[in-house]
Amino acid sequence: MSTAASGIVKNILVAQATTVVNERPLGEAAYPGHIVFENSLVKFMKQASAGVAVQVQVLVEDDLQGRAVSTVYASAAIARAAVLRSGDRFNARLVASYTGKHGDYLAVAAGGRVDAVATGIPLFKALEAVTDSSADDFILVEVI
Repeated sequence: MSTAASGIVKNILVAQATTVVNERPLGEAAYPGHIVFENSLVKFMKQASAGVAVQVQVLVEDDLQGRAVSTVYASAAIARAAVLRSGDRFNARLVASYTGKHGDYLAVAAGGRVDAVATGIPLFKALEAVTDSSADDFILVEVI
């Protein structure tokens, strides 16, 4: 069962050292937990390319205004994203129908989500087991 299904997700970042947090407008609607990049217009966009090596930058919830992880950032809204490094942990958004176990290696999937490594570069290690996820369920991962 995923973390979202069990109802215990409170924060996207669950254990981190000093982390850089960038604020930018969004070029599209997105949720906390999506992996993003900055486009040429200096707007956050969900990572579109699957299996690539990217700087791990994840949208975090707008807790400064009392918004939860389930609150969507609208397109053009100012969003916050944490730049993560090896050893940092966060709740990532999963692709639909993912099934895996603790210790599996995961890669970036289209739409700013994570998925099992089919081809491409593993960037994350699963820290929990998930059985048959729905779109946008969470999984606790560690950046490798």
